[in-house]
Amino acid sequence: MDAASGKGQDHTLMRKIITYIFIKIIPLIVFCGAIFSPTTLFYGEDNQIFKKTSPDKIYLLVVYKAKPFTLYSFYKMLIGEDYFFAIYDRCGNIIFKPSIFYGADKSVIYGGFKFSLHEKNKLFYPTNNGIESIKLKNSLAICRIPKP
Repeated sequence: MDAASGKGQDHTLMRKIITYIFIKIIPLIVFCGAIFSPTTLFYGEDNQIFKKTSPDKIYLLVVYKAKPFTLYSFYKMLIGEDYFFAIYDRCGNIIFKPSIFYGADKSVIYGGFKFSLHEKNKLFYPTNNGIESIKLKNSLAICRIPKP
């Protein structure tokens, strides 16, 4: 009888641990994710500000205005760092996006992007602390159109 009651206690303890995880830990993880999710995760055509194509038509730069979905993105909006960008190749694949915590002021974003005339795959982009540059990966791939 003692062995059977020991199994019952183990089963009850396991059930309490699983219940604790579902009631306390998982909501805490979801709550932290909702608060601290970066602003650059949620973007699309509805929040595009402008586009700029490289002189050789290989790269497309798209600037977005972040939407305040989370507390962190709301904070970025309040301090004015709610603009970010992404670089696409000619097939529409993202080839560069700054840090997920990148954010720039409206006054910095407009007119601050320059594709190098000497190095075809170099981009100069604005930050709140000045200008930075990135060497973009060479994207000479042929876009594949899926067969119907």
